[in-house]
Amino acid sequence: MTPEALSPAGWEGSRASDRRPDPTDGRYTLATPTDEGMAALVDSAPGHVDTVRRVVFDSLTKAQVRQLRDIARRVNQATGDNTPC
Repeated sequence: MTPEALSPAGWEGSRASDRRPDPTDGRYTLATPTDEGMAALVDSAPGHVDTVRRVVFDSLTKAQVRQLRDIARRVNQATGDNTPC
């Protein structure tokens, strides 16, 4: 997770994440959730899932959901990720 992604969430500067320089590219900073941060993510998951379902999937037709699934599969294949979509 990038520091830019953490800032709007109010995580930057909190005890929810640790920041360190990227060991392979010093231009970047890596942010890793702490135990406290992971607990916050787990607590927020049900609400996040409901929001994504309402905002994304409820607004799509069944055909569009299938298209989205097919697109996600192609992206996963292109990146070498074989996680099912």
